Amino acid sequence: MKVLITGASGLLGKALVQRFESINPIACAFSRASDSQKKVDLSDVDQIKALLEETKPDIIIHAAAERRPEVCSQNMSHTRALNVVATRTLAEQAKKCGAWLLYISTDYVFDGESAPYHPYDQTNPLNAYGQSKLAGEIEIQKILSHYGILRVGILYGQTTNLEESAVTTLLSLLDQDHAVVDHYCRRYPTDIKDVANACWQLVQIANKSHNFKGVWHYTSYQALTKFDMLKAMAKRLGKAMDHIKPMCSPVYETPRPFDCALDCKDLFTLGIKPPKKFSKGIEFLNK
Repeated sequence: MKVLITGASGLLGKALVQRFESINPIACAFSRASDSQKKVDLSDVDQIKALLEETKPDIIIHAAAERRPEVCSQNMSHTRALNVVATRTLAEQAKKCGAWLLYISTDYVFDGESAPYHPYDQTNPLNAYGQSKLAGEIEIQKILSHYGILRVGILYGQTTNLEESAVTTLLSLLDQDHAVVDHYCRRYPTDIKDVANACWQLVQIANKSHNFKGVWHYTSYQALTKFDMLKAMAKRLGKAMDHIKPMCSPVYETPRPFDCALDCKDLFTLGIKPPKKFSKGIEFLNK
C-alpha cells in the first residue's frame, strides 16, 4: 500500500507521517518541507499532476489547507487555490490513478446554531475558511465515487513549536501582564495523535475495499472554551491565571460558530475509539 500525505510539515501532517511510518508514506510539504519530504506547491496545478504521475499512490490523505480564518478572509485567492483548486486537482488525479482519497475537513462547515451535527446535516459555514473547506468537500463528491471526508475540530498536540496550534499558542498569554481570552465559543479540542490513528484505521478499511466511502466526524465530546483550555494548561504547568480575563461575548473580527459539537457515532461504529480528554492529552506539557 502506497500512501501519500499532503501537509506533512503541519500540525496534523507530522502526526500522520509518524503514525504511517511503518509503511514509509510519501510525505509532501512546501514552505517547511524537510529533506525527507517532497517539496510540492499545491497551489500549482501542474506540480500536483506531476506528483501523482510520479508516485501513483493507492491512498491520498489530503491534510494540507489554509486553516487560519483571518488569513482566509484576507487572502481569498490563496485560500481558494489551496483549499479548493488543489483539492479538486487531487480528486481528479486520484480518479485517474485509482487512488482512494481521504480529505481532512472541519467543523466550521456548520454555523454552530443547531448542534450536535450529524455527518449529513445541512451545512452553513460562517466564514471563508469554512466555505472553502466545504467547497473542497463538494468537489470531491462530484468527482469521486469512493472517498473519505473526515471533519475534525480544533486540534492540539505535542509540537516543536507551540505556535502551530491555536490551542497551545494560548500559552504565550501566561507570560503577559494581562490578557483577554474567548470564553464564549464552545470548542472540542482533539489530540492530533487520535486523529492520525483514526485516519490509519480508515485507510486500513479502504485498502481492503476501494468501494468504501463516507463522511465522518471526529472530535472530543468535551466542550471547552479557549479560556477553559488555557486554565487547564496553566494548572498543568503550575502557572497563575489571575491576569487572564474571560471574554463572554464574541471577540473575533472574523465570525466563528458558537457551538459545532459533532456527532461521531458513525465513525465509532467502525471500531475507532473516541479521542482522549483534554487533561490527558496535554500531559506532554512539562512543568
